[in-house]
Amino acid sequence: MMLIPLLLSMIVASIIIGILVTVFGYYVPAMITSSIFMSIGTGLLITLQTATSPSKWIGYQVLFGAGIGMGMQQPLLCAQTVLKLQDIPVGTSLLVLMQSLGGCIFLAVTENVFCYCPSRRRRQLPCETSISSSIPSHARSQPLHSRPATPDARYKKACDVRPLRALDSACVRSCSVAS
Repeated sequence: MMLIPLLLSMIVASIIIGILVTVFGYYVPAMITSSIFMSIGTGLLITLQTATSPSKWIGYQVLFGAGIGMGMQQPLLCAQTVLKLQDIPVGTSLLVLMQSLGGCIFLAVTENVFCYCPSRRRRQLPCETSISSSIPSHARSQPLHSRPATPDARYKKACDVRPLRALDSACVRSCSVAS
């Protein structure tokens, strides 16, 4: 439901740019415009906070989705324009393979780059941040069974920290496996 603005703008932009490229025959301006829209949209999306209004995040998604829609199919159009007729199936299938393979490989590479840090240069990275730091100190210091059964709001709020501890443990293990 929250991705509908992104997907709709991506589809509409893809259709419009496809028609424009077919009519005018120039695909390079669409690729340049795509990278501009995606860069601006990504920059705006990383500024989102939990209290950001829906009008802002919907607008940011529309901008980013339009950028994706403008540029996603352009490499395939380029291959079909440049290659000979008998080479088009091989060229487009290689292009799709490389796009998919590149995403898979570099996702693993960037995860290792951001999660692995030698001990001499250790710093706080997102994957090393402990979720247990968000657990209130009074909840961490006492075992769950020894807490008083009072209607105190802070105990109600942090009465069951086991899911947070399990999530914290899973995050630490996944970063250990990745590095």
